[in-house]
Amino acid sequence: MDSKTRAFLRGAASKAEPIAQIGKEGLSENGVAAIEAALGARELVKVHVLRNAGEDARAIADRLAEATRSEVVTVIGSKIVLYRKSDREGVRHILASDKKRDPGVKPNASKKTNFAGEHAARDRRSAASAAPAESPKKTKPVRK
Repeated sequence: MDSKTRAFLRGAASKAEPIAQIGKEGLSENGVAAIEAALGARELVKVHVLRNAGEDARAIADRLAEATRSEVVTVIGSKIVLYRKSDREGVRHILASDKKRDPGVKPNASKKTNFAGEHAARDRRSAASAAPAESPKKTKPVRK
């Protein structure tokens, strides 16, 4: 994974909430299965490693990536972000494999835009149609 793709995925995951926690029992089969199912449905998953996990987050991230056949995007403190492209139908793909990503679109953009820019285009159209027509100003006649 190149650095631009990694940076894009980090930005996309920055506001996401962790969907799983790894605690004192470490990586269990059920935990790995739940994370694997989430990767199939979402492609990008954030995991929280609790303080009592017994291992550091980097070691857990490497083991988890191997077990789920995914890639570690980043490990920051106790948070792990994993990515795996999904083959399921109907899953919204984060990275377009056959097209280049539009570099002008940011993953943390406000609600006015999404990845395709659909909301921004709609807002521009509605703002143009809702603008009131300017009426000529009424001025007082000048007396001589």
